[in-house]
Amino acid sequence: MRLTFLFLFIPFFASGLTFKNGESGKSYETINWGDTEVHGRDINKKWSQDVENEFSRINGFSHRFELRAKECAGDDCSRGSYKGSWGRTEAYLNNPLDNQHAGEIGENWYAWSFYIDDSDLSSFTDEHLIQFGQFKQYFTYPIIEEYSHCETENDSYAGVTFMFKLKPDHKGLGVSREYCNEKGLHKLVSKYNTVIDKKELFNKWHDIILHVKWGEDGFMKLFVNGDLQYSEIGYISEVVYSSKEKLYDSPVFRYGIYSGNRPKEYSGKLVAYYDGISRARKCTDNEFSNLLNELGYNCDNLGDKDGFVINGEPRCLNCKFNISDYTSMAADKNFEDGPYRIEWYWLELNDEGDITKNTNLGFDEVIVKNGNLSFTNFFSVQDIIKKNREKIDFKAQDGLFSVVGNLDLASDHTEQVIMVGPSEKDENGNYYVDGFWSENEKIGILFKPLN
Repeated sequence: MRLTFLFLFIPFFASGLTFKNGESGKSYETINWGDTEVHGRDINKKWSQDVENEFSRINGFSHRFELRAKECAGDDCSRGSYKGSWGRTEAYLNNPLDNQHAGEIGENWYAWSFYIDDSDLSSFTDEHLIQFGQFKQYFTYPIIEEYSHCETENDSYAGVTFMFKLKPDHKGLGVSREYCNEKGLHKLVSKYNTVIDKKELFNKWHDIILHVKWGEDGFMKLFVNGDLQYSEIGYISEVVYSSKEKLYDSPVFRYGIYSGNRPKEYSGKLVAYYDGISRARKCTDNEFSNLLNELGYNCDNLGDKDGFVINGEPRCLNCKFNISDYTSMAADKNFEDGPYRIEWYWLELNDEGDITKNTNLGFDEVIVKNGNLSFTNFFSVQDIIKKNREKIDFKAQDGLFSVVGNLDLASDHTEQVIMVGPSEKDENGNYYVDGFWSENEKIGILFKPLN
């Protein structure tokens, strides 16, 4: 473990903060982001948070967090299969740039460094998850009240606009996202959006620089150790007014250690350090650019260093489908009427989106007439039950055809699958279309004419 002791003119300070149980903790003063506050469900132990340690990325001290097995507080203790399945030691920054919003607004630059010490983690198995830093909507109820579809049968909305998440089946630390708007509930899963490989994650400092334009027409660029790793353009965060709070809901930054689904046999602990927490309107703002220089970067050389960037696109789980939104891919011919054998396929994809497995699940027989579909014979199809197959909605018009349905896939629940394609036959005279069932699974249908 390398220790760095540099005394800079950058203004970081520690100030006392008392926990509810009377034990003393510490608050961390940032660069142009105000002081941190302890989360209301922090475990509030004497070891959970402090800034008196001498381990730092760029200054004389950092914000240290420690979370031990089965530690929990407040409502976290009732989550999961047993008391202590979920727990956290977290701080947050709720220092808006104006008095009309509850959190972050406009276009801003953010920076922080973190170090995760896993020497006492002991084990990391099953569904155990750990979260290291997130931007979360300060209120969620105004959004849920305005858009009832934010809560679905299989998914719920928690207002987590951005989060770093790690699980045993992840290749490393991944980015997860969610938002809900008038169209539906959108989510991006961390498992398939790794920004720091697991082999490189622990026991070293990592520098995060985040450039965001919050709102419904924004963007997000995430730089990890100076390298652009994640980029997204479009809908970034909700802007919903709360008449109760008399504020617009917007994201607030939380950081520390938040852990869930810890196996009962887990007996370890995790330690994390955070340093150089900063916010600026522009990258070139003096204190922010000075911080980047101390870290070894500058505003001009931030970019894609390794030729790999995740272009984030949160997937809508329940959006209403309109075939007219796909006119750009339309063919110059329409789908031909007649009887068809439809073959069902299960496609599995790797993290790069390449198909690694394509399984034929079986077939049914249908007839297509005037752009509509009706089943004539059902046969044995593996992993997708009949009652879900027979409810698919088929449309063919204006050079396009689509299949939309709530389908299971060897699962006890269904997901909405939207498949759209041009009405073009392949070299064998068949039509084909597929759509995502999950982040790395698709369902495909091949239409073979029976004439």
